[in-house]
Amino acid sequence: MTVLLLSNVGERDLLLEGKEVRPARLEGQKLLEGFERLRGRLSLQMLTPVVEELLRRHPQIEVVLYGTDQPEGTDARYWDTDTLYIAKAAARLLEERYGDKGVSRVWVKLIQANPSLYDDMLAYFRDQLSPRLAWVKGAELCYAYPVGGTPAANMGLLLAAIEAFGERCRTLYLPRGERHPVAMDLGDQVRRGVARRLAGERLRDLSFGTAACLLEEAGAPKWAVWLARYATDRYHFNFDAASAHIEAAKAACGADIRARAACERLRLGLIGLRDRDIPSLLAELYHNGSLAYRRGEHAAFLGVVFRFQEALLRYMVETLYPGFSTDVHDSESRARFREALEARPALLAHLKGQMVNGRPLDCTKPDRLALRAMVRFACDGGGAEPEQAAQCRRALSIADRLDCLSGLRNRSVIAHGFEGVSEARILETYAEAGHGGSPLEDMAATLGALGIEAGEDPFQTVAELALRELEKL
Repeated sequence: MTVLLLSNVGERDLLLEGKEVRPARLEGQKLLEGFERLRGRLSLQMLTPVVEELLRRHPQIEVVLYGTDQPEGTDARYWDTDTLYIAKAAARLLEERYGDKGVSRVWVKLIQANPSLYDDMLAYFRDQLSPRLAWVKGAELCYAYPVGGTPAANMGLLLAAIEAFGERCRTLYLPRGERHPVAMDLGDQVRRGVARRLAGERLRDLSFGTAACLLEEAGAPKWAVWLARYATDRYHFNFDAASAHIEAAKAACGADIRARAACERLRLGLIGLRDRDIPSLLAELYHNGSLAYRRGEHAAFLGVVFRFQEALLRYMVETLYPGFSTDVHDSESRARFREALEARPALLAHLKGQMVNGRPLDCTKPDRLALRAMVRFACDGGGAEPEQAAQCRRALSIADRLDCLSGLRNRSVIAHGFEGVSEARILETYAEAGHGGSPLEDMAATLGALGIEAGEDPFQTVAELALRELEKL
């Protein structure tokens, strides 16, 4: 792996008998042509200290020097200051003096543009230091040394190096009158600044997986990083992992009472979910669907809507028929489901008399059609208490509005087709079915009809807490 030193070459970098070589283009050319006889009188006041310092740290380095070579026709006042010949002479001097001491290669690259234009210099160095280039990808470390050259060229070199090499980039500076370069944390500051901005963007669009990594890079408190990881796991219904992460977040809060209290609320919110409490899971499906919808994951949202309907029907059936389990996942549980039906002959007779699309209803498994028929039977004289029956009828009438999305879901990639899904198509489908409002509003209304409180949005809570910490950095 390669260790690189990147430096612009200015008019003050190469001295002849302690004096600057001016005008740089004309006198630099003469100096290069007479290099053989002048080499002993030359010195590198800016480059020597940093090269020797890096050779103390690393057994081998490569040096890349950037000189200027503006096109002909440039105003003579600026064209005469070009450092292409000084850069080439400096490269020869470094090779001769340090070639057997660890400088394995010295490259000279020429800036053929106006070195005083900040935009042009940043574009030039971004192109020169593209992460796609093999020598950039293969570097173990890069030292950016913004001493020689114009302010615009030095700024372009620094920013492009930090972008290209990331954490592999170190920035050095030689204070006036000093013999040893010092490290600057400019790279870390820029990376943290970029990470803070990107973390804020990801938190605002509720993309917690990416936000967790960016929060860590931005130097956010550890508890905020754990909190983002908690949200990621909770979104994927990985409640055990989410529980571990919220415990870690709470432990890392230290004296931040507000953060500890929020973490405790989020921890308590997992208890019902881990215990598979159906009302808690219904509320979670609403929050999960809301997050998918806001993030533009509209196909995933349709899948949540379908799951919400199914879970809602299971909850109502198990509420209306105490002791009846709709958790059917193997032959044994399927047999128990059939036995429970046979123990209710009036219900079984009703279900067998139902027709769906001209065919008898299949009541041997608790799919949505069978569950809906069971709810309606209980509410229409099948034994439900009047208040309970009214509550379930109200919830079912709202939830049934979601059925108009089933065709769109079935044609999407999450079911049986490859048809695209968008917010516009969802709302258009809803409106064409004669429904006002939105599916999310109806999901919330369904919960309300059953007396289930959705509670605070855990994902919005996490985003607000983490954003608050970012603003402090």
